[in-house]
Amino acid sequence: MKDELSFEQISKLIRYDRETGQLTWLERQPAMFKDSRWGREQSCAAWNARYANKPALTTKHSAGYLHGTIDGKQYFAHRVAWLLETGEWPADQIDHENGNRADNRFVNLRDVSTSVNRRNTAQYKRNTSGVTGVCFDKRRGKWMAYISTEVGQNKFIGYFPSIEAATEARLSRNAEFGYSARHGS
Repeated sequence: MKDELSFEQISKLIRYDRETGQLTWLERQPAMFKDSRWGREQSCAAWNARYANKPALTTKHSAGYLHGTIDGKQYFAHRVAWLLETGEWPADQIDHENGNRADNRFVNLRDVSTSVNRRNTAQYKRNTSGVTGVCFDKRRGKWMAYISTEVGQNKFIGYFPSIEAATEARLSRNAEFGYSARHGS
């Protein structure tokens, strides 16, 4: 996005530890502050006393992601971590491979498309069967298994007499369509 800060700008404000995933505010210089009634020196000293060398972007979003404000704009911590580690903003979405949206260790982050990211999601709250891609067809009195394809359409796998058989059929197709081992858990 064109209104996002650059790597050069953010790398002067925040440090990233790839092993822990921690973002930390760097100490700032008076030149980084605008003139105010307190002056640049005093504004800088106050800011550094309150924030320098302390965790950055630690507010928890309702969806579980960490975020915060940099220079008056909201940023997600995982996207800033990616920028600071690679030198570029992610091309698409950042997937947390282990499903923990607050775990921003670099080993847990990957830049992926929306469809790939969806293949690593937990089970939806509205799921009534307890198994992703399996539902009961009342009209037929059988369990139906399906899987989403790369283009976002559901591919019918089949009807089965039991939930166990439908589950087995669905799980056997996960790897074929690029689903992670934790998908639907």
